[in-house]
Amino acid sequence: MLGALLLAYLFTRYPVCGADPAEPVRRAVAVELNLARLAAGRRPLESHPLLCRLARERAVEIADSGDLTTDRDYLERTTQRFYRDGYKPHFWADSTLVSSSLSGVLEQLHRARPDWVREAIGGEFDHLGVATATLDGQTVVTFMLALHRCTVERQRVAELSNIEAARAQALEEVNRQRREHDLAPVRRDERLANAAQGHAEDLLRRSYFDHRSPQGVTPARRARAAGFECPNLVAENIAKGLFTPAETVDRWMQHSDHRGNILHRRVTVTGLGVAVGPGELECFDVLWVQLFAG
Repeated sequence: MLGALLLAYLFTRYPVCGADPAEPVRRAVAVELNLARLAAGRRPLESHPLLCRLARERAVEIADSGDLTTDRDYLERTTQRFYRDGYKPHFWADSTLVSSSLSGVLEQLHRARPDWVREAIGGEFDHLGVATATLDGQTVVTFMLALHRCTVERQRVAELSNIEAARAQALEEVNRQRREHDLAPVRRDERLANAAQGHAEDLLRRSYFDHRSPQGVTPARRARAAGFECPNLVAENIAKGLFTPAETVDRWMQHSDHRGNILHRRVTVTGLGVAVGPGELECFDVLWVQLFAG
């Protein structure tokens, strides 16, 4: 109850998508949605300037044309607009209600509860834009909702904070592949894990992607530097941008050289490293390195 009262107070004090005569309509609708989200155990939606602009453009477009239908061109155009304006959407949705009054809009939210309202209340969204326009004396209210891709990626990379679990899962996936090809399992070697971790962190820190470092250090030299003396065979797999050990091993199995390392008959030990950090083009960079030796 305290959270609901606080939310109502904030939305009463601060405008939603700008201050103009229609602000009370937008604010009332936003409050209704967010109170319902709190009751459903979801975090409140935050007003976002881009979603406000897109909602406004859509409301005006509908008011001018009288057409509420959504076509492919609109979907593609709006998605491109998100990216052009610097918002990376994992998912976005919009909808429009038309009624003769604010009470009619709220009535539709309360009683009709169209599918998009249920999704807005219970779905994984971050941001909200609410805009209004007038169509033949009626109120047009357009809602724009979006889930930022960084929110999704942040949840996924959080699981990689437990590097021991990631190493165990990768080892399990590698040995599953080896069993399916009638090969003996490999075992984890702490020295190789340390060497792989060091290379993963170096790839992330210096923004390169190669088996050989800028100074020419090879996988074999990294293994020896970590204390793995005189190996007969050292091989290395690297990957970027994947979020789970299962995804990473699956991608390696689709690459002939990496697949060959996983299924090499002379390989007996392995070690995995993974490094996560902010990305320049993506929300997060995830670098994977797996060393094999025998």
